[in-house]
Amino acid sequence: MRHFFLLFIFAGFLASCSQSSGTDHVNNSPEANIKNQAIALAESYAKDQQKKVVINPDLVFTGLIDEDEHQDAIVSASTIQGPFSDLQLILIQKDGKLMLSRAIEADMNILSLKNRVITAEVPTRPRSSPLYDCLSCKELADYQLSGGELVRIK
Repeated sequence: MRHFFLLFIFAGFLASCSQSSGTDHVNNSPEANIKNQAIALAESYAKDQQKKVVINPDLVFTGLIDEDEHQDAIVSASTIQGPFSDLQLILIQKDGKLMLSRAIEADMNILSLKNRVITAEVPTRPRSSPLYDCLSCKELADYQLSGGELVRIK
């Protein structure tokens, strides 16, 4: 009888875990919407490339990039066919939709986007150097979009 009682409680527990509580939410926040649009644009861009492009959804940054007050985005991706390189897609919001402003192949690891400043980790050695990827051979650099170009400001 004791085993039957424990089995009954265990079965009830499993049944309650497998049912939706009705509190599941889809994230419809403005930031999530911008990120979803950015990923969709990045996927579309990647399909049109001659190279294979890997997009990491965790490397989508949202915030203000250009001079207006609309949320923009940067998608960091990597090309894996041919010479490996980092790819930054700068997406600017116009008329409520994100549009590709620039695609930049540059050795940089975007860390943040805040107040129109893009902070990235960049190598201090050329790609041909054996020290290219050493931890102490990287520096932080700040960039801004100016006249459609990504310009280093620090």
